[in-house]
Amino acid sequence: MRVFLLVLLSLGLAWAEPAWIELPEPSPAQLDELHRALGVENPPEHTANSVKALYYRPELAPLVVGLDRASRAKLPARLYWLLAVEVSRANGCDYCLSSAQGALTACGGGRPDAGEQTALDYARKLTLAPGDTSPEDVRKLEEAGFEQDEIFEIALTVSWYNFMNRMARGLGYGPDHFHRF
Repeated sequence: MRVFLLVLLSLGLAWAEPAWIELPEPSPAQLDELHRALGVENPPEHTANSVKALYYRPELAPLVVGLDRASRAKLPARLYWLLAVEVSRANGCDYCLSSAQGALTACGGGRPDAGEQTALDYARKLTLAPGDTSPEDVRKLEEAGFEQDEIFEIALTVSWYNFMNRMARGLGYGPDHFHRF
């Protein structure tokens, strides 16, 4: 989430469609507190739905941010965003897909290499048929050159985006529509 916000902020972008539920309107002080927790120095004029929703349970914000950061401690940003795009596409989550594609573009975009494709195949399988994953899937990741901690982060990232996709889909977040100010 932090990289996503930083990408948006660096581009001077911002606004979101209404969700299916009424989202809290955080006070300026609450927004400042969350942006500090996210490490965002120049917050956007408008706040994304996924961030607003955290104000139903503000105590969860540090946990959400922490899990997001932990899921990319070792993975290159490009692979993280490739995984986010793959999972969001598989789940049909336009909200997460639009933000992940924007972040992937900011990381250089492009087609996945062979190792990245192996990770994407695993991500799609874990997303669509988690009961079908097997030791063979992990072996393929190892053969593609991934270390054990990277395989853990791949699984964590896939799981994280499945969670975020379900929150966005379940609450009706529409894609954020961004424009320059």
